Amino acid sequence: MDKRQKSAFDDEIEVELPDHIPLNKPVTDQMKIDLVTNKKGQLWVLHNKRFNGYLDYIEYEAKERRLIFITKDGRLNDFNLEIGDQMHKRLVKGTKIDVMLMQDKKIRDFAPIPLIVRTTTH
Repeated sequence: MDKRQKSAFDDEIEVELPDHIPLNKPVTDQMKIDLVTNKKGQLWVLHNKRFNGYLDYIEYEAKERRLIFITKDGRLNDFNLEIGDQMHKRLVKGTKIDVMLMQDKKIRDFAPIPLIVRTTTH
């Protein structure tokens, strides 16, 4: 028997954020998306739907291993997938990510997007 009191956070709650808060749903909730690399350290993002706005740059928070897509209007789109050790090594050395819209097994759009790597040193 569970004697723990039920918390308001026990159930998943979906909150609609006001427009003045520049945070979109994670990209994994918006589209199919993946991050790939090769031995040369080149990085690609493949996705099947357009972002909600034009991508301006991609930010990698190295300490937290978080990849965030930022649109020209300043909206944040968290990648929301775990970044493994090998991908982390490639991302911290990266300067751009080639982003490709893939539909019907064809590249429909392509853009090289600047990558900003944020690291915290103590």
